[in-house]
Amino acid sequence: TAGEAISAACDAGGSRALEAFLASTAHKPKVKKELIDSMSGDWARLAASPCGSHVLEACYNAAEQRTRENIVEAISRAEKQVAATRHGPYLLKRLGVTQFNQEPEQWRNRAKVA
Repeated sequence: TAGEAISAACDAGGSRALEAFLASTAHKPKVKKELIDSMSGDWARLAASPCGSHVLEACYNAAEQRTRENIVEAISRAEKQVAATRHGPYLLKRLGVTQFNQEPEQWRNRAKVA
């Protein structure tokens, strides 16, 4: 369930397992998409969590363009909260949240290439 996925993502061991699953080429994209979609309402919570932020990045890397945009949009709404964490500034930079807020079209073009 979505709650279990979020709990696992915010746990040290669970987050590593989810990261490995999302990065693996052995699993079908459809199954990864289902996992990513199940966590879609909690991007800010994941971003604020030291372990969850790693899963968030793995989700971002495994996601389609529209989902990537939804992730960055959700993080941008919680930017101050995320920036206040130890890992937050790094995550915001990796996802291009500031660029998304300032120049969404340029961010979209960069994200399509990545």
